[in-house]
Amino acid sequence: MFSLMRATYWFDEGLRRALRARGVRPLPRAQSMLVINVALGLRKQTQLAEALGISRQAVNRIVGDLVEAGALIVTPDPDDGRGMVIELAPTINEDAHDTLKIIATLERKLGDLIGEDRLGVLRTALTMDWGEPDLG
Repeated sequence: MFSLMRATYWFDEGLRRALRARGVRPLPRAQSMLVINVALGLRKQTQLAEALGISRQAVNRIVGDLVEAGALIVTPDPDDGRGMVIELAPTINEDAHDTLKIIATLERKLGDLIGEDRLGVLRTALTMDWGEPDLG
């Protein structure tokens, strides 16, 4: 697991450096992780809090900052009068396009470093359905 986290930080740092080189101020890691989870389909504060391992209050604070920055929009949840639905702002698509290009470049670099065959195995392993963790 430590190696997987180290690999995640390698990509994150590469992305941050590339964005800075393009004159874009990257989001703090907590904010970028929340945005990634919204992009993956999590739309409610409770889902995001569970996925990120933080409190709903912390999610609320981060979401508020990202709404203010124009990265997210929040609307009332039609299924729960007390809840909110969190979505990516349409303007984030421009930044997302640059981000995807940078990630593709990082993946090519990783392929050069570890070999395309190992990169293929890594992709396959990471996209498999691992099921629920069972420590029993």
